[in-house]
Amino acid sequence: MWRLAFVLIFIPAWPAVATGLTVTFLDGSPQDLFIVENTSDCDLGQFELAIDLTSSRGGSYFDATPGGMGASMSQPFAVAVGRSAIARVPDVADGDQVVRIPFYYLPRDFRVVFTADIDDQLPTGPMGETVVDGTELSGATVSMTFFGVAPVTSTFGDSGRALIAVTGCQVAQAASSRAMAWSVVSTRA
Repeated sequence: MWRLAFVLIFIPAWPAVATGLTVTFLDGSPQDLFIVENTSDCDLGQFELAIDLTSSRGGSYFDATPGGMGASMSQPFAVAVGRSAIARVPDVADGDQVVRIPFYYLPRDFRVVFTADIDDQLPTGPMGETVVDGTELSGATVSMTFFGVAPVTSTFGDSGRALIAVTGCQVAQAASSRAMAWSVVSTRA
């Protein structure tokens, strides 16, 4: 019995499940997916999400136009699920490496799914240029910016996932309140 108690004392605690804004990249055919999910305990008000592929291991980019710089098929950037959460669907040109998406509101446990075609610049990569897996997207970043608050950035890992930590609902709600107040003021001008 003493030995069991001794072992239990030295067992490390399991890490807490990370919460925040989770962005997951999934390669598919004919379109790739970016899944943006609010895994925090907060409803998130107005913010901008930037997906930046410039620092990805594969030099990834959006292949948005047929006959453009992409290696094969192309797919315009579009919203597949959760359109009501988006203030405006951004225009993404062929070869762009950064997209900025303005959100109206993202309730907790809600997800928005974007479709696109992502190609890389690794002709000798493990999957060629047309298939981008998590390791080739590794190093790309995603940033979340509330009005009046410094951006919070996370980096995609080899799994094709990035987590932006949301540290407290008060910060998210205060920033959202300022953003909403700014929207009202700016529309009156």
